Amino acid sequence: MDEKEIPLFSHKYDDIYGLQLKCAGSPHFVDIDGDGDLDACIVLKRQVHIIENTGTASKPNFSKKLKQPFGLETKSLTPLFFIDIDGDGDLDAFGKSSKLFNPAVFMQENIGSATNPVFDEPIMKPFGFTAGTISSPTFADIDGDGDYDAFGVKDGGLDMGKIFMCENIGSKEEPEFAPPVYTPFGLNQLSTRPPTFIDLLDDGVLDIISSKRTLLGYGAIYFQKKTEKATLNFLKS
Repeated sequence: MDEKEIPLFSHKYDDIYGLQLKCAGSPHFVDIDGDGDLDACIVLKRQVHIIENTGTASKPNFSKKLKQPFGLETKSLTPLFFIDIDGDGDLDAFGKSSKLFNPAVFMQENIGSATNPVFDEPIMKPFGFTAGTISSPTFADIDGDGDYDAFGVKDGGLDMGKIFMCENIGSKEEPEFAPPVYTPFGLNQLSTRPPTFIDLLDDGVLDIISSKRTLLGYGAIYFQKKTEKATLNFLKS
């Protein structure tokens, strides 16, 4: 990306590479089968679906819908987030249970492999993650210590809508999440979804994209991390 320019995105609402399904929340894209291209994870009627990319990484074609594949049978309110949380080389799944009186975060460990995933029975509130979040948590190594920290958005009470972080105080192989810290690193906008972390400017530091909660509706808001790696602070753009 020349001169670290901010990328421009154009609107496209219908038939995005074959994705024509209405779903709860934005799709989460993940190479679920390790074939080098991104597949889409969506939720329809609280059931997890994987839309397999039968095209390529550069020319995707989402045409093969798999209903609750690979053991992903737990009902979730939002699309799952996939991350190698235990450092064993394959992707594990995190979601938010749709149980009425206990809508907690759950994890399904991948007991298969990176190319042939098999997801185990769900574990509720894994690794000490007891905080209530609006949707599936997201993860990033925000402090550069080699393990993944967890992020969410408070789902009720006085802190509803606030972004929070649960630092991984364990390790890459044996994670343990600390109690939530609200509005970390200057992330003080009320939000509707946990932040998505990406090096959007291709400058070696993580930026985030998150949705803003307003009185009139919802809109996208972009935060950019300062270039000083030792200073974790996000600026609204």
